[in-house]
Amino acid sequence: MRAERLKRAAILESEGRKASMILYAEGEKFSTQTIAGGTAKAKINVSRGEAEGIGIVAREADGITGTALSFWELNMWKTLSSSKNTTCVLPYNITGWLKCMRGIEGEGG
Repeated sequence: MRAERLKRAAILESEGRKASMILYAEGEKFSTQTIAGGTAKAKINVSRGEAEGIGIVAREADGITGTALSFWELNMWKTLSSSKNTTCVLPYNITGWLKCMRGIEGEGG
């Protein structure tokens, strides 16, 4: 009878550990999903803010021409290249490319 009680106690202890591990794993899963969802929402909000900022700058820059536009473009490149994690690849003919980007001059389109 004692052996039967010990056997039953071992079974109950094992089932308790199993249930505990399952609950722990479910909690970790929920935590990870919550953090990932929050991170995704934060990235979306940042992207929307940046897009809105770009839209504002584009609307304001609509009347900028000549030297002022060149100065703005240089500042834009300075900002883009300020991060150590950013790589800027510039075309060989940057002047022609900038003119093309401004719609002043375009070859083949």
